[in-house]
Amino acid sequence: MSDNVVVSVKEGRYHGWPANNGIWSWGDETLSDYFANAPLDDHLAHMDEKRVTVAPVLWAGDLVGHPYAEGRGLFDRTDDSDIPDCPVAAAIPRLSETPGRLRRQEPKMGEHVSEILSEIASPKEHTDV
Repeated sequence: MSDNVVVSVKEGRYHGWPANNGIWSWGDETLSDYFANAPLDDHLAHMDEKRVTVAPVLWAGDLVGHPYAEGRGLFDRTDDSDIPDCPVAAAIPRLSETPGRLRRQEPKMGEHVSEILSEIASPKEHTDV
């Protein structure tokens, strides 16, 4: 089996990125068959029962609210007036003496349009927008 194979399961689909550039070995096919034959929750329960540390590979949208992501503090919350309690990615890396933080709110939709247009557009184009 290749040394660096990433295996993930997303409900009924097998994904892999073998280090051998797509040349599957017998071991890779065995893993593929194993993970493709049962739902993700069944695999996670079985591994938990056997005390094997595994976790699903999540899509970015699935991370918000996920116990792992919340426990690791992967998201900060902003007090945006349009979207209260809006999750945003926390600063990485987290340094003990100079931890990262959000210094200002993100701009509102359209907040800088006039400023940008004044730099790149002619006065007529600017007024047409």
